[in-house]
Amino acid sequence: MSHPKRLPRYHTGQGISSIFQVTDREFSSQKQSLSDTSYFNIHLSMCRIWNDRTDGIWLYVEQAVASSLNKPYRQRVYKLTHTGPDEFSSEIFTLKNAKDVIGLAADASKMQLLQFEHIEAKNGCTVILKRNGSVYTGGTQGTDCSSDLRGAAYATTKITLVMGNSFRGIGI
Repeated sequence: MSHPKRLPRYHTGQGISSIFQVTDREFSSQKQSLSDTSYFNIHLSMCRIWNDRTDGIWLYVEQAVASSLNKPYRQRVYKLTHTGPDEFSSEIFTLKNAKDVIGLAADASKMQLLQFEHIEAKNGCTVILKRNGSVYTGGTQGTDCSSDLRGAAYATTKITLVMGNSFRGIGI
Protein backbone atom coordinates (compact mmCIF):
# COMPACT_ATOMS: atom_id res chain seq x y z
CA MET A 1 0.00 0.00 0.00
CA SER A 2 1.19 3.51 -0.73
CA HIS A 3 1.79 6.46 1.55
CA PRO A 4 -1.35 7.96 3.07
CA LYS A 5 -2.93 10.90 1.31
CA ARG A 6 -3.90 13.89 3.41
CA LEU A 7 -7.64 14.04 4.00
CA PRO A 8 -9.93 17.05 3.61
CA ARG A 9 -10.55 18.99 6.83
CA TYR A 10 -13.82 17.22 7.73
CA HIS A 11 -12.06 13.85 7.87
CA THR A 12 -10.54 14.74 11.22
CA GLY A 13 -13.44 16.79 12.59
CA GLN A 14 -15.22 16.53 15.92
CA GLY A 15 -17.59 13.79 14.75
CA ILE A 16 -14.86 11.25 14.08
CA SER A 17 -13.16 12.20 17.35
CA SER A 18 -16.43 11.53 19.20
CA ILE A 19 -16.79 8.10 17.63
CA PHE A 20 -13.15 7.33 18.39
CA GLN A 21 -13.65 8.16 22.09
CA VAL A 22 -16.03 5.24 22.42
CA THR A 23 -13.88 2.84 20.40
CA ASP A 24 -10.57 3.26 22.23
CA ARG A 25 -11.70 1.05 25.09
CA GLU A 26 -12.36 -2.42 26.39
CA PHE A 27 -15.81 -3.93 26.55
CA SER A 28 -17.23 -7.05 28.15
CA SER A 29 -20.60 -8.77 27.97
CA GLN A 30 -20.07 -10.32 31.40
CA LYS A 31 -23.14 -8.71 33.03
CA GLN A 32 -25.35 -9.76 30.14
CA SER A 33 -23.98 -13.32 30.21
CA LEU A 34 -24.67 -13.61 33.95
CA SER A 35 -28.27 -12.47 33.62
CA ASP A 36 -29.03 -14.40 30.41
CA THR A 37 -27.25 -17.72 29.86
CA SER A 38 -27.89 -17.60 26.11
CA TYR A 39 -25.13 -14.93 25.89
CA PHE A 40 -21.41 -15.66 26.09
CA ASN A 41 -19.01 -13.54 28.14
CA ILE A 42 -17.16 -11.84 25.28
CA HIS A 43 -14.24 -9.46 25.71
CA LEU A 44 -13.54 -6.83 23.06
CA SER A 45 -10.59 -4.45 23.11
CA MET A 46 -9.73 -1.62 20.73
CA CYS A 47 -6.72 0.66 20.66
CA ARG A 48 -5.47 3.32 18.31
CA ILE A 49 -2.49 2.42 16.12
CA TRP A 50 -0.37 4.28 13.57
CA ASN A 51 -0.97 7.74 15.02
CA ASP A 52 1.31 9.31 12.41
CA ARG A 53 -0.96 8.35 9.49
CA THR A 54 -3.05 11.19 8.09
CA ASP A 55 -5.56 9.16 6.07
CA GLY A 56 -7.91 8.35 8.96
CA ILE A 57 -7.94 6.93 12.47
CA TRP A 58 -6.54 3.39 12.60
CA LEU A 59 -7.59 0.92 15.31
CA TYR A 60 -6.54 -2.58 16.31
CA VAL A 61 -9.55 -4.68 17.42
CA GLU A 62 -9.51 -8.02 19.22
CA GLN A 63 -12.48 -10.16 20.27
CA ALA A 64 -12.30 -13.28 22.45
CA VAL A 65 -14.35 -15.41 24.79
CA ALA A 66 -13.41 -14.10 28.26
CA SER A 67 -12.17 -17.53 29.39
CA SER A 68 -9.75 -17.66 26.41
CA LEU A 69 -8.35 -14.15 26.02
CA ASN A 70 -5.10 -15.52 24.59
CA LYS A 71 -7.06 -17.20 21.76
CA PRO A 72 -9.13 -14.44 20.13
CA TYR A 73 -11.60 -15.55 17.49
CA ARG A 74 -11.41 -12.20 15.70
CA GLN A 75 -8.56 -9.75 15.15
CA ARG A 76 -8.97 -6.83 12.78
CA VAL A 77 -7.66 -3.42 11.88
CA TYR A 78 -10.25 -0.69 11.31
CA LYS A 79 -9.69 2.52 9.37
CA LEU A 80 -12.14 5.23 10.42
CA THR A 81 -12.71 8.15 8.06
CA HIS A 82 -15.12 11.04 7.96
CA THR A 83 -16.34 10.71 4.36
CA GLY A 84 -18.77 13.64 4.35
CA PRO A 85 -20.38 16.20 6.64
CA ASP A 86 -22.68 13.59 8.23
CA GLU A 87 -21.12 10.30 7.08
CA PHE A 88 -18.33 8.08 8.38
CA SER A 89 -16.82 4.83 7.17
CA SER A 90 -14.98 2.02 8.89
CA GLU A 91 -12.93 -0.08 6.49
CA ILE A 92 -12.06 -3.53 7.81
CA PHE A 93 -8.69 -5.27 7.37
CA THR A 94 -7.45 -8.75 8.29
CA LEU A 95 -3.94 -9.39 9.62
CA LYS A 96 -1.42 -11.72 8.00
CA ASN A 97 0.47 -12.06 11.30
CA ALA A 98 -2.50 -12.08 13.69
CA LYS A 99 -0.96 -14.54 16.19
CA ASP A 100 2.05 -12.25 16.66
CA VAL A 101 -0.04 -9.34 17.97
CA ILE A 102 -2.51 -11.09 20.30
CA GLY A 103 -2.94 -8.86 23.35
CA LEU A 104 -1.59 -5.75 21.62
CA ALA A 105 -4.06 -3.42 23.38
CA ALA A 106 -2.53 -4.42 26.74
CA ASP A 107 1.08 -4.81 25.54
CA ALA A 108 2.47 -1.80 23.68
CA SER A 109 5.70 -3.67 22.87
CA LYS A 110 3.74 -5.68 20.28
CA MET A 111 3.01 -2.50 18.31
CA GLN A 112 6.28 -2.89 16.40
CA LEU A 113 5.01 -6.25 15.08
CA LEU A 114 1.92 -4.68 13.51
CA GLN A 115 3.12 -3.28 10.21
CA PHE A 116 1.00 -1.70 7.48
CA GLU A 117 2.14 -4.29 4.94
CA HIS A 118 0.72 -7.06 7.19
CA ILE A 119 -2.91 -6.07 6.62
CA GLU A 120 -5.34 -6.90 3.79
CA ALA A 121 -8.64 -5.17 3.04
CA LYS A 122 -11.73 -7.28 3.79
CA ASN A 123 -13.74 -6.30 0.74
CA GLY A 124 -17.48 -5.85 1.17
CA CYS A 125 -17.14 -5.37 4.94
CA THR A 126 -16.90 -1.58 5.13
CA VAL A 127 -19.36 -0.12 7.63
CA ILE A 128 -21.02 3.18 6.69
CA LEU A 129 -22.46 5.33 9.51
CA LYS A 130 -24.70 8.34 8.94
CA ARG A 131 -25.37 10.97 11.57
CA ASN A 132 -28.87 12.24 12.28
CA GLY A 133 -28.69 14.70 15.16
CA SER A 134 -27.02 12.91 18.05
CA VAL A 135 -27.52 9.40 16.61
CA TYR A 136 -25.22 7.52 14.22
CA THR A 137 -26.75 4.54 12.39
CA GLY A 138 -25.56 2.27 9.63
CA GLY A 139 -23.83 -0.96 8.81
CA THR A 140 -22.49 -3.07 6.00
CA GLN A 141 -24.17 -3.04 2.61
CA GLY A 142 -25.61 -6.24 1.13
CA THR A 143 -24.11 -9.71 1.53
CA ASP A 144 -20.59 -9.15 0.14
CA CYS A 145 -18.74 -9.45 3.47
CA SER A 146 -17.62 -13.08 3.32
CA SER A 147 -17.26 -15.05 6.55
CA ASP A 148 -16.48 -18.61 7.58
CA LEU A 149 -17.12 -18.16 11.31
CA ARG A 150 -19.27 -21.08 12.52
CA GLY A 151 -20.21 -22.04 8.95
CA ALA A 152 -21.54 -18.63 7.87
CA ALA A 153 -21.31 -17.60 4.21
CA TYR A 154 -21.35 -13.87 4.94
CA ALA A 155 -21.60 -11.40 7.81
CA THR A 156 -23.67 -8.27 8.21
CA THR A 157 -23.25 -5.49 10.73
CA LYS A 158 -25.79 -2.98 12.02
CA ILE A 159 -24.70 -0.21 14.38
CA THR A 160 -26.43 2.51 16.37
CA LEU A 161 -24.34 4.98 18.40
CA VAL A 162 -26.23 7.47 20.56
CA MET A 163 -24.68 10.65 21.94
CA GLY A 164 -25.11 10.73 25.71
CA ASN A 165 -23.33 11.18 28.99
CA SER A 166 -22.28 7.64 29.83
CA PHE A 167 -18.89 7.59 28.07
CA ARG A 168 -17.82 11.24 28.28
CA GLY A 169 -19.89 12.27 25.29
CA ILE A 170 -20.98 8.99 23.73
CA GLY A 171 -23.15 6.26 25.11
CA ILE A 172 -24.25 2.98 23.60
